[in-house]
Amino acid sequence: YETVISQIKVACSLKGYKFICFVSGYRNKDSKLYYECPNHGVRLIRCSDLLGGSSCSMCAKYGYKENQSGWFYVYEWSDGSNSFIKFGVTNRNLKSRIREQAKHTNFTNTLIYCRKFENGKIPKMIEDEVKSSGVELNVISKLQFPDGFTETTCISNLNKILKIVEKYSKEVSV
Repeated sequence: YETVISQIKVACSLKGYKFICFVSGYRNKDSKLYYECPNHGVRLIRCSDLLGGSSCSMCAKYGYKENQSGWFYVYEWSDGSNSFIKFGVTNRNLKSRIREQAKHTNFTNTLIYCRKFENGKIPKMIEDEVKSSGVELNVISKLQFPDGFTETTCISNLNKILKIVEKYSKEVSV
C-alpha cells in the first residue's frame, strides 16, 4: 500500500498535481483517486491511468472537452451483413469526425441522431448514462472498427439510447 501511495505521489508531482485521496480506499489498480490539477482543480482518475501516464483530461490537447460546446451523435454502421449502433461525443466538426472513423473500416454509416449542445457537459452526461445503462457495449471488434469501438452497441438498443437523449432534450428527431 505504501509503495502504491509513493508511486502515485511521484506521478502526481511529475505532472504538477497534488494527490488528495482515494475515493473509497485503495483496493486495486482500478481504484479511483482525487488529485488537484493547478489549472482545473480537483479531478478524478483511475490509479492505473495515472500510473500509466494519463493526465488531466481538461489540459489535454486531444479528446473531448466538457468546457466547450459539443455534439452527441448516433449512427448506424453496416457492411451488408452486420449492423451496429455507434454513439459518441465530439467537440469537432461532426462530419469530419465521422469521416475519420469511416477511413479505418469497411462499414458505411447512416445518421440516426445528432445534436450540438452549447453546454459541453450535456453530451458527455448522455454518453456516460448510455454506457452505465446496461446496454451491451463493444459489440464490434477493434480490428473491424478501430476508432470508437468501445461506444458500439446492438441496433436493438436504439430506443433505449434515444430515451436517454430525450431526458436531456425535447428536440429528439429520428
